[in-house]
Amino acid sequence: MQHAPAVQYPVGRSRFHLVLIVLLGSLGALALSGWLSAQDDLYAWQAASWTGWLATTAWASVKWWRTPVGELAWSGNGWSWTQQGQANAVLLQVELDLQQTLLLRLLQPARHARWLWLERSRQPTQWLALRRALFAPTRAPTGAQAPENQV
Repeated sequence: MQHAPAVQYPVGRSRFHLVLIVLLGSLGALALSGWLSAQDDLYAWQAASWTGWLATTAWASVKWWRTPVGELAWSGNGWSWTQQGQANAVLLQVELDLQQTLLLRLLQPARHARWLWLERSRQPTQWLALRRALFAPTRAPTGAQAPENQV
């Protein structure tokens, strides 16, 4: 069986992620506006709802602005994440696959998980190689035996 070829892929701010934030923020504002227009008076819980909407929209926008910028690389044996010239071995989990956009969870020892949005438009020529590497079956460690079927 062939294994996925080595690939490097740039990571940065995602336009899809930004559109998602704007769309969900706008829908939330419309819903709150409709709720407010249906009432005669402004109540404390309505003000709290607007405050919550503003806080979550601002938090999501700041998180988007601070998106990690770096490069993912598949060597054929494992993944690495390079950021500011430092490369570290990582594990990746695909959390959402929209064909042209991927949401990945990047796991590093002794660190919080990072969420990365990858888009085909960032480097279209490497997109299929990246997807092959992400979805390729992993090799069993050397010396490992396959479990026997038990009846």
